[in-house]
Amino acid sequence: MDTRSRSKGGWTLTAKLSKEMKNNSTQSIMNEALHYITEDGTDITLDTNASDIVVNPSGGSVDVSSTWGTTASTPGLKLVADPSKTTISNIGSYSAEITWTIAAGP
Repeated sequence: MDTRSRSKGGWTLTAKLSKEMKNNSTQSIMNEALHYITEDGTDITLDTNASDIVVNPSGGSVDVSSTWGTTASTPGLKLVADPSKTTISNIGSYSAEITWTIAAGP
């Protein structure tokens, strides 16, 4: 939600991996594991660079997760665990950290 008094430029929600998807035991990194599917069906692979997730040109309040679905093609945050994209071992517990940022529009 944008509560600035002058929010005519809207806002943008970005996401980036501040910690990559890593095996807690072997430290193996699973690349291209976290994705965000936008409302228009665009598949954004999250990495260490910030990606625009929601652009709200009018400002105000948006419930970003209200339309998240449970299938691969519906909007929302998705985990795609592909063992061929790990650096050492694909068995075990993995964790990652996502940083979400709301920035003022132009």
